[in-house]
Amino acid sequence: MLTNKFVALEQDNQTLLGDLHQVSAKKVQKYAELSQRAHELDITMLQRQATEIQTPHTEQKIRFPTKFDGTRSQFSGLLNHVRLVIQLHPICYPTNVACVELAVLY
Repeated sequence: MLTNKFVALEQDNQTLLGDLHQVSAKKVQKYAELSQRAHELDITMLQRQATEIQTPHTEQKIRFPTKFDGTRSQFSGLLNHVRLVIQLHPICYPTNVACVELAVLY
């Protein structure tokens, strides 16, 4: 009787091991598919960035603001002018630090 139970348990164990191998194989396959998709997305993003860099930007010409003399009534005008320069030349001022440096110059 114990032998029959042992044989039944061994069969159940083999069935469970087979199921585990199937699940593991599916997970490995899914991981490989996701990894390939992520790689493809990375390549696509890099290609877009390269295209954007290679595409010449026609930036509009604008006069830079005159030096700020401390007059309060001219301060908002100066800030608006600096914002406009930054918007029209985004490649020249890509970071907040670069934008602040521009503003400090005037």
